[in-house]
Amino acid sequence: MEILLDLEQTQRFHGLQQDGSELETAIRQARSGQIRPYVELQWPEAVLDDWQWDILESLFDLTIRRVFVKGNTGCGKGAAAGIACCTYFHIWNDAKIIITRDSVRTAQKIAFGEVDKWWRKMRFKPPGKLLTSGVFDNNQHSISLANPQHIEGFRGAHSPHVFFWFDEATAPNLEDKYKLANTQAKKFLALSNPSTLSGTFRDSFPVVNPDKTQTIIDQYGNTRCITVSGWECTNVKEKCLEQPVAPIGGIKISDNYYPHGSPIAADDFEKVQPRIPGQTCYDEFMALLNDADPLIRNVYALYQARSTDRRF
Repeated sequence: MEILLDLEQTQRFHGLQQDGSELETAIRQARSGQIRPYVELQWPEAVLDDWQWDILESLFDLTIRRVFVKGNTGCGKGAAAGIACCTYFHIWNDAKIIITRDSVRTAQKIAFGEVDKWWRKMRFKPPGKLLTSGVFDNNQHSISLANPQHIEGFRGAHSPHVFFWFDEATAPNLEDKYKLANTQAKKFLALSNPSTLSGTFRDSFPVVNPDKTQTIIDQYGNTRCITVSGWECTNVKEKCLEQPVAPIGGIKISDNYYPHGSPIAADDFEKVQPRIPGQTCYDEFMALLNDADPLIRNVYALYQARSTDRRF
């Protein structure tokens, strides 16, 4: 019995050593811009779309300072941002991450909610205490929320690794905060599902082919501009359903065809469960795509340029 216990302890010790070595290697790779090994080690069960990997790889690319993302509703922009925040906090022991949105309450509930979710799923937790509205390790290593009603949270973040995340970045009360954040940010991420036609977020995308995902050069260096259409989401591409009712246009599952509005058998519904929890599904997407309002179709379903817009 004692020999078996000793053997079990030895195996556990070697397993921890191996995990520690693998983590150290993944952190070094992430610092150099190779983010995939770290993400796959920390969240092995996560399913990410190519454009989500684009967000992550762009943020950790040493040559790219800013990443702007506009996309359809419910595609998973916030999930990529939450993973990015957890990763950046872990790999840099002087990381200061500041998150803001149209209000502190929604920043805490929605944006920081993504950080909270992915933090709890990490296999190897970073140092620091997870709080209701941030993460605190020490004064030089933290994740905090900035109140858009005041400028204090957008200045004074002095560190080699300052990361600002502007969620719903077209909010009017964030307009005067961009310049302050950009004076300090080592990395800057802005996300939106924008229906507005002007403002700093919009102006950060190129005039030519604004819906084309591309890297541009501006006064801050390289900026990655990413546009996401509902068609690029895994749950839409694979025709996953939220409800056991056939969507607009009908759907074929295995050998069974279901016309629009017809109930779907339980066995077939099981085959079209969402691949990515929380992401827009095919039935939701088709409902938006067939809405009578072109704003809903073009902005919330596709995100694509509207022909009546001069810029977008």
